[in-house]
Amino acid sequence: DVILAGGHHSAEGVMNVDTTECIAVSNTMGAAYTVCDSGQTTIKAHNSANTAFVFLMETDGKIRWLIQPWLSLIYNQVRGLNSPVYETSVTGVSVDENEDVYITGYRIDAGNDPVAMISKHSGTNGGILWLQEFPGVEHVHHLVKDEMDNALYVTLNIPRSMSKIPELNISCNPTSLSVQSCSVLTRVSSRNGAVQWARYAYGFSDDSTYRGEVKLAHPMDGSYVYAAFSGVGSLGPSDIDLGTSYSGCKHSDGTVTPEIDPMFLTLTESLNPTICSSRLSAVYFDRRSDDAIPAHVANTPAQCGGYHSDSHCLVKYHKLTGLPIWGSTTPNLHDFQPLKNGIIITGSIITGSNNVPTTFDTVKVSGPVGLSMVYQSKLDLDGKGLYVQSIIADRSSVTRSALTQDPVTEDIYIGFSTKASKTYLGPGAPVGFVQDLELESKCQENDPVCNGIRRITVAKLGTEQTPYCINSCGNSEYNIAEGTCFIDQVCYTDNDTGARIGMPCNACASSVSQTEWTPFVCSPNDNTPPISTPVILLPPKDDDNKVDVLGDDDIVISDDDDDDIVISVDGFAQVDPIDDTDRQANTDGLSPISMAAVIVGAIAGLALALVGAESYSKKPKYNAPQFFPAEGDFS
Repeated sequence: DVILAGGHHSAEGVMNVDTTECIAVSNTMGAAYTVCDSGQTTIKAHNSANTAFVFLMETDGKIRWLIQPWLSLIYNQVRGLNSPVYETSVTGVSVDENEDVYITGYRIDAGNDPVAMISKHSGTNGGILWLQEFPGVEHVHHLVKDEMDNALYVTLNIPRSMSKIPELNISCNPTSLSVQSCSVLTRVSSRNGAVQWARYAYGFSDDSTYRGEVKLAHPMDGSYVYAAFSGVGSLGPSDIDLGTSYSGCKHSDGTVTPEIDPMFLTLTESLNPTICSSRLSAVYFDRRSDDAIPAHVANTPAQCGGYHSDSHCLVKYHKLTGLPIWGSTTPNLHDFQPLKNGIIITGSIITGSNNVPTTFDTVKVSGPVGLSMVYQSKLDLDGKGLYVQSIIADRSSVTRSALTQDPVTEDIYIGFSTKASKTYLGPGAPVGFVQDLELESKCQENDPVCNGIRRITVAKLGTEQTPYCINSCGNSEYNIAEGTCFIDQVCYTDNDTGARIGMPCNACASSVSQTEWTPFVCSPNDNTPPISTPVILLPPKDDDNKVDVLGDDDIVISDDDDDDIVISVDGFAQVDPIDDTDRQANTDGLSPISMAAVIVGAIAGLALALVGAESYSKKPKYNAPQFFPAEGDFS
């Protein structure tokens, strides 16, 4: 096992590290270099540009090698006022079973345009084994290595243009002027870097909220790969039958059988001349031949439905052919993790615009008015929503969510950042609890916003359970317990108010409605619950004590941004977000409101302390877990 990580150092920066291997590299134009001397590697950044670096470390803490990838490709030119325009940056790293390393990133070329980079490096000394450049690609995001297929899957963004990018053999040329760019997933050979196929969809240009995550399906799911696309579906339903043409077999009578024919979907290798000849006595044609079948001919039902101006889309593709299986519109998607029975997704969203909750398809999620919250949701293997649950800070924002999975136990962890002492996890006991760090606060009880030092929390997801306010669940509805409310996917008892989400003059009044807030007379600055039954301002509504569950359509939501959190328990560090996974669900048809219970801990630096949740009565308790308070300022 090894640890792999990357980043960049500022122009003229110098690093000196003890290493066991080293390859000297120079770039005389920019005075950047890598020098090897007596068991040490010294690297210097370009004089005028931030310069990427990657290192490989043994599990005993010894660094095997330290490199500055693509160093010789940096040019010593600057634009006006000596502002650096030539730089390199690493966006993703991966390591294979032979400990060879794959790096994605970009460099700025002599025309001040980004050039996407994918390279393979020797695990022994970091030397380049192959290099693939993609001029004209706007951004390169993440990659995942598939050991079974000797393939890499990489997410990119390309700007709208009538010109084709030769390396990908696609162009982003939509008819709508509102489309800013195309989100791309490409399959690349890990042996030589050759592009095998590229699929894309119309979306928005990259920004700081976009993660562009890509991950392989769980083996029990099948031969699939998942990719997150930014802005796809924001302009209405978006077609995803776009990209590389399909190969196939051509028969003697001139008819063809494409590689996406059902007879080939169980193949464990890409269609090739041997398969065409042995199975069909036909001749193979590749994806760039005159006989190649355009992607749109597949005419799959897969789409990214359009619901919101900031929609993202999670897309499922067949690994060998790139055939789209489905697209599911999501809120701002930071990270996801495929499971054997579904996909966990997470992100942060701003709720409370116009004093209304954020809508996920047919359900709503509570959130602080005008502040951001983190959500954790699950889709089934067909892309349909199963549940949504919220993580809400007390009068503060929750951001930077990310996921990881223990490869041995398959436990799932979610990380997030907040400046609050209290954080409300999940809809209500036993599905989560309130984490209280018991931090001293200068905020007054009625302050609408209360922020302290930013801290990172890591929560462990448990088995899926039903919140305390739900008596029973069915396939299309659930029954809410007497004396409680289930408002925007959170449980409340009678007379609980919405103070912590910025709605102090609204309360749970189950006799009026069990699924909506009931306004009552109070001072807007009064955050205390009513002593007696609130004075109702609105007439009762007929809800029959039931509420619709998350339906069959895709999820929808708004947006929020912030930096990444990186959690990793899989043997190497990564440059961007993380993984997450789910535990086996209770059977009997998993209820859409069955939620993942949560166990929480806090971290100081790299130290984690995870603790178990207590048992709970019907009203959620405040939980003060054992933790190491993080004194560093993460802002």
